[in-house]
Amino acid sequence: MLYLSIVLLCGAGLFLALLEDRYRFWTTLAVTAVVYGLSLGLSVPLRGLIPDPAAGDQAACAAGCLLFFVSSLFLYRNNPLQKFFVALLALCDFAFLGAFVPLFLGVLPFSTAGGLGGALSVLFTLLFSLLMGLCLYRPFHHYSDRGVSGFLAGMCLLLLGAYLVCPGQLDFLFLMDMLHTSADHARARTKGELLRLARAYAAYKGTAFDPERFRAAFRPVQRRAEPYVSVLGGRVGDALFSLMEESMPLPLRNDTCVH
Repeated sequence: MLYLSIVLLCGAGLFLALLEDRYRFWTTLAVTAVVYGLSLGLSVPLRGLIPDPAAGDQAACAAGCLLFFVSSLFLYRNNPLQKFFVALLALCDFAFLGAFVPLFLGVLPFSTAGGLGGALSVLFTLLFSLLMGLCLYRPFHHYSDRGVSGFLAGMCLLLLGAYLVCPGQLDFLFLMDMLHTSADHARARTKGELLRLARAYAAYKGTAFDPERFRAAFRPVQRRAEPYVSVLGGRVGDALFSLMEESMPLPLRNDTCVH
């Protein structure tokens, strides 16, 4: 069992702990308490409108996190992406705890029926959120005055993926080692990992991997006929590439691995 009111309370705590106040703390706390009350009030009609209890809880939690995010635009100094990350974090906490807490209670060596199960659920939710806040407190306050970053945008995308995994909306994930070297042993390892991915995905989809169709999906790269400079490596941004184009005597081609 998982209590939406406790999860939303922990989400409010994450906003208060991780973000930099724009006004006095007690003002921020009072407004957050009002928003928390509104999110609980909004959860009642949302749960009534959606027949599926799990989907209703997810919608109610998403609405509460949205209210916290909107209020954070006025209450805190951080950039909007940092505030959006905290809102996603609170939403993902609810999805993760909703999937994990029943499993956790089920493996305990004693009965967790009734009030004991509810108390353990609340305790685990509070401890989990406390640990989350402790892990993120220092980085958030250290970078509170920074602007929007690509790293944080990527973290938001990862959170969205994690949110889809927990309710079962994204049910195929594959962890693969990608080695950053071109030595023979690295090539052999990467080949084995790609074949392992093909077998796993074929088993998931109920189909067979077709090497011929795989090769046919590749197209030859059209190279320049005249001399040019090839930029190699992991990645080069557009601004740096433009600067290099201005300073190089020959045309440039972006051949980095993520281009």
